[in-house]
Amino acid sequence: MVLVALTTIAIGLSSFTLMIMRDSAVEAARFAALADQNSAAGCERAQSLISATLVGTLKPQIDCYTPDGEIEIVVMKASFKLFGILPGIRVFSAIGRAPREN
Repeated sequence: MVLVALTTIAIGLSSFTLMIMRDSAVEAARFAALADQNSAAGCERAQSLISATLVGTLKPQIDCYTPDGEIEIVVMKASFKLFGILPGIRVFSAIGRAPREN
């Protein structure tokens, strides 16, 4: 019963973490796509959102770029330790895209 409870908590925490990463990536891409911003501003925005929400528990690798000058892309990858029935380290990734303003 304890393993089932721990696994349920682990799934909830991992789902919450992935949701925060996805929302942060999308928000950062939208911010970087503004006419007066650039890709570096999107990376800073993503880092500040993750730091404010998950308070030091997650240190993601964040890549921001504009491959064709039309779309801002923010890619976040992070390792997350799980416990319960399936312990181990999982790598989560999230991608946010937004069209650039002219």
